[in-house]
Amino acid sequence: MIKGISKQIIEVQDTQSQYYEKAYFVVRPEFSAMEQALLEREARRIVRQAGAPSRFRKTLTKQAVIAAAGTVFLIAGGVLAYGSVSGWFG
Repeated sequence: MIKGISKQIIEVQDTQSQYYEKAYFVVRPEFSAMEQALLEREARRIVRQAGAPSRFRKTLTKQAVIAAAGTVFLIAGGVLAYGSVSGWFG
């Protein structure tokens, strides 16, 4: 089931970083009424402070991506197995 979600997102397109092309920030609901310029300045400040990915973070991210992909394939396999047993596919 998918629920409709309405979030305010700030996109920083010019990160001035050799590592990051774009950055996205999801504004907390309690701050969504703040002045847009202030939120954008804070987003740019955070992007400027972000440096190169650390070796630890890269390894951890890689492991997280592999785990997520494994989970997706496991779920997809379960759906296909259930579908073939229950006659979904003819």
